[in-house]
Amino acid sequence: MTKPLGTNIIVLLLLTVITWLVLAADLSSVVGVVAPGDQDIFLGLRWILACLLICATWLWIGGLLLVAGGQDALPKWGIPSALILCPASAAAALAALYVVSESNMRWPLAIPLAIPPLIAAYVVSLCLPSLRTILAGPSVHATVWGIVLILSIAIWPPVTQQRREKAARAVQRAREFAAAALQEKERKHAENLARLQAMTPGQHLVNWYNLLDPESGVRPEALVALRTVPRRQGDVEEGLALGVPAIMKLVPELDLKPTPALCQSAQSFLQTAAKGMHIRHREPYPYEADEGLNGSFAGVRWFLAHGCNCDEGLAALQTVIQTYLDSPDRQKVLAALADLKQAH
Repeated sequence: MTKPLGTNIIVLLLLTVITWLVLAADLSSVVGVVAPGDQDIFLGLRWILACLLICATWLWIGGLLLVAGGQDALPKWGIPSALILCPASAAAALAALYVVSESNMRWPLAIPLAIPPLIAAYVVSLCLPSLRTILAGPSVHATVWGIVLILSIAIWPPVTQQRREKAARAVQRAREFAAAALQEKERKHAENLARLQAMTPGQHLVNWYNLLDPESGVRPEALVALRTVPRRQGDVEEGLALGVPAIMKLVPELDLKPTPALCQSAQSFLQTAAKGMHIRHREPYPYEADEGLNGSFAGVRWFLAHGCNCDEGLAALQTVIQTYLDSPDRQKVLAALADLKQAH
């Protein structure tokens, strides 16, 4: 005959009951609730709390079964059943939360809400001599573990179905997004094409910027049209003298003539860039990449390839960059400058 309920059983039973009650209250506050955007984070935290409470509840249940096994209250075949079905039912309970949170199904709640009191009552009945005499038959053990087994298995088909539906919805959203993006691209292309056709040769290069953007949808057509604009050479000279990186980046694509004035504007561009990079603080700091400067190197290479002398500007850039503390970006830009000097 087994001993009456010990302290361990009572403590674990109380922990199970308390945790299970908190779990039930938490689930009642989240199931079927659609929170506004600003409260969605709190709803998500309550779902996380439900997962943690399930883990805690099954931890106490596992402790009850362990103590019952230590008191020889479990039948021989009940031990492997407990070892397999206790963690299996815990996984099923977590899966039930997933299904309930993603669908209108409610029966999966029976797993986290019914299995803990069922197993707790089963353990208590085994550890009380008066109840164990009545419930010692194999049919009772088979019924308890059979219910746990059925519930633990029944949840997985809905999980699989839910995952498939979720994947299908994701694919559908991706298709809709792609279709919307294509539609927007076509709209932007048509809009910018109309703007391109309205451009006149007398407009400054600055007015072409939006059409030359890769996202405009008409960049190739805009470049073809811009190469026929006579004033582009003067606009480039003016922009480079002011140190505009976007214009230097465009130089290789504008079919320009490497006149002395244009070459001098490239020199001015590099010297202006160097002046703008002087450290204004007392203490030097690590160099960080300048995307505008890096993007302009292709234009500088065009000038060098067409016989323009950019030595002074390149030397000024190299000198000012060397005043910064070493960094990966500093090493890269100095290597790029050295490569440009060799290309001259």
